[in-house]
Amino acid sequence: MPAVLPQATLLQSLPARASIGRSLSKRARIKTDYSHTRMLAESYKDYLRFLEKSPRLQIFQKVLVIIIGLMLIAGGGSTALFYWRYQKEQPIRLENSYLEIAGSGFFSAQQSVNDLLAGFQVAGTKTDIVNDLKEASASSSGFFVLADQLDRTIASIESAGENVSFQKNQLRQTQTPSRFTDLNNRLLSFYDKSIGVFDSLKSRHQFAKEFLLSAGPNFYLQVLSDEALWQTGKNEEIIAYFENIKTEANDSLRKLSELEPPEDFKGQFQTQVSYMELLVKMADNIISILSQQEDLNVENATQLEKAYQVLIGARRENEIFREELISARSELFSPEGNLLQFGPLRIDENTLTSDLENINIQRKQVKTYKLPVFLQKLTTH
Repeated sequence: MPAVLPQATLLQSLPARASIGRSLSKRARIKTDYSHTRMLAESYKDYLRFLEKSPRLQIFQKVLVIIIGLMLIAGGGSTALFYWRYQKEQPIRLENSYLEIAGSGFFSAQQSVNDLLAGFQVAGTKTDIVNDLKEASASSSGFFVLADQLDRTIASIESAGENVSFQKNQLRQTQTPSRFTDLNNRLLSFYDKSIGVFDSLKSRHQFAKEFLLSAGPNFYLQVLSDEALWQTGKNEEIIAYFENIKTEANDSLRKLSELEPPEDFKGQFQTQVSYMELLVKMADNIISILSQQEDLNVENATQLEKAYQVLIGARRENEIFREELISARSELFSPEGNLLQFGPLRIDENTLTSDLENINIQRKQVKTYKLPVFLQKLTTH
C-alpha cells in the first residue's frame, strides 16, 4: 500500500511542478517557431531561385504581349481602312453594278431583234420558193409551209417581246445612280417602243394566219385549174372538178367575210376575195358550157373547147391577182419590209450602243486591296 504524503508536503511540491510545465511549454513553442522559421527560409530560398530564372520568362511574356498588341492594332487599323475605302468607293461600285445590268439587258434585247430579223430572212426565202410553183398539186404544200412559218414567226415575236419586257422590269428594279438618270430613261423608252413594235408585228402575223386558214390550202397558189384534167377530154370529170372548186371557193368566201382586216391588209384581203369570186364565176361558166349538148356542126368548136376558152380568159385576169398576192406574202416575211417596222428604233438603238460603249471605256474600276502579309498568314491558319 503506497504511503500517503502529508498535505504540507503536497503543497510544497506544486510550485516545482508548475515551473517544470512552463519550461516544457516554452520549449515546445521554441521548437514550433523554429520549424516555422525554417519553412519560411526554405520558401524564400525557392523564391530566390525562381527570381534567378524568371527574368527571361518575363521578357518573353512582355514581348508576346507587345506583338499581340501590335497585331490587334494593325488588324483594327486595316479593318478601319478597308471599311473607309469600301464606303468611299460605294458610289463607283453602284455605278458599275448598274452599268452591268443596263448594258447586258440592252444588248440582250438588241440580239432578240436581230434574231427575229434573221428569222424573217429564212421565212422569206422559203415563201419565195413556194410562190414560184405553179402546179395545182403544190398549192396545199405551199399553204402548210406558210402556216408553219407564221407559227414560228409568231413564237419568235412573243419570245423577243417577253425578253424585252423582262429587261425593262429588271432595269426598273435596279437602283439608278443620279448621273445615269437620262441614260436610264432612254433605255426604258427604247424598251417601250420595242414592245410596241413587237405587239404590232404579232397582231399582223396573227391576222395573216387567220387570213391564210380562211382562204384554205387549195387556193394558196391562185391556180385556176388542173391542166392534166383537160387532157383527158372527159366532160363529166371536169364538171365534177369545178363543182368541187365552186363549193370550196364559196366556203372560203364565207369565212373571209367573217374577218375584219387591219388597214395594211385591206388591199391583199380584197385581192384574195376577188380571186375567189373569179373562181366561182369561172366554175359556173365552165359547168354551164360543159352541161350543154354538143353542136352538130363539126366546124364549130366543141363544148370542151368553149369551156377551155373561158379558162384562158380567166387566167389573164387571175395573173394580176396572183402577182399582187405573191408580192403581199413576200412583203410579210421580207427582212427589208419588217426592218422598216424597226426603223424608228434603229436611231435610238445606235445612239444607246455608242453611249454605253463610251461609258464602259471611261468608267472607273474599284481597286483591289490586299491584307498585309503577316495578317494574311494569320487568317490562313
